[in-house]
Amino acid sequence: MILFAIVPFVFALALHFTSAFISRALPPAWASWLLTVLSLTVSVTCGLILSAAAVISLARLPEAAQLGHWSAPIIEHGGAPPVWLGVLATLVVSLLLSMALIRSLRSISAIAAARYALRGLEVPQSNLVVIENASPTAYSVGGLHGRIVVSTSMLRALSAGERRVLLAHEAAHVRHHHYLFVQLCEVAAAANPLVRASVSAVRVSVERWADEVAARDVGDRALAARGLARAALACSTGQPMTRAALGISDGDVVLRVRALLSAPPTQRRQLAALLALVVPLCWLAAAVVAIRTHGLIELAEHAYFS
Repeated sequence: MILFAIVPFVFALALHFTSAFISRALPPAWASWLLTVLSLTVSVTCGLILSAAAVISLARLPEAAQLGHWSAPIIEHGGAPPVWLGVLATLVVSLLLSMALIRSLRSISAIAAARYALRGLEVPQSNLVVIENASPTAYSVGGLHGRIVVSTSMLRALSAGERRVLLAHEAAHVRHHHYLFVQLCEVAAAANPLVRASVSAVRVSVERWADEVAARDVGDRALAARGLARAALACSTGQPMTRAALGISDGDVVLRVRALLSAPPTQRRQLAALLALVVPLCWLAAAVVAIRTHGLIELAEHAYFS
């Protein structure tokens, strides 16, 4: 059972070192989905296995055995981890779960704050908000009905074609709900620090995703690269208003410009399929650990009443 128990942790460690590679190697839409799903999967399955370790370790205590009506010696001889490990696992799971809940509440609060701040500026039947601001800025705000916020100074800093790139980029963020990918990875990283690297990788991949959509919409990759570079340079002093916002200057701008000046990303189906296999393997490992834990408890209960 130990081999199964370490599977999600091995993949979590591997994800820590390969997130940036995945973000660069796969088409940005695929990378965003895979990194988000992988981060959530390894975080949840690691948490489940830690919880199972805590339960089966603490079940060795005579007080727990008496309360649960099972045989502590059966649990001990069944290969249960030592009690100290159960106590440690309980503390770790409690801490990480609390951090994940706090991060989730902060994400919801940030989105609500952004929506409230823009409520008085919204244009009916439009998701574009133009604000009078001397600082060039442009970003999209997440939510059920996202909003694109652009300052007048930003619009004046760009040519007509570059403005099309900017608006297409931010519209892609809203249409594909890119803020959810980032926020979900943030929650996964709070629940499992081993996947922290995936957060920055997903931020880059969703920006590249929006870049590719903008390039396709305007039909000119060179124009898209120029618009991205000009907008990023113009808004270098402006910052998005909340954590729920995605700005065009987020991520590695140099990497993104180079990607736009190159051919469209190639589909690497074999690599994507190989990475997708991690998901069922993690869940299989968690299921085996859960079943073995449940079976050992049942065996101990049977021995208690025999």
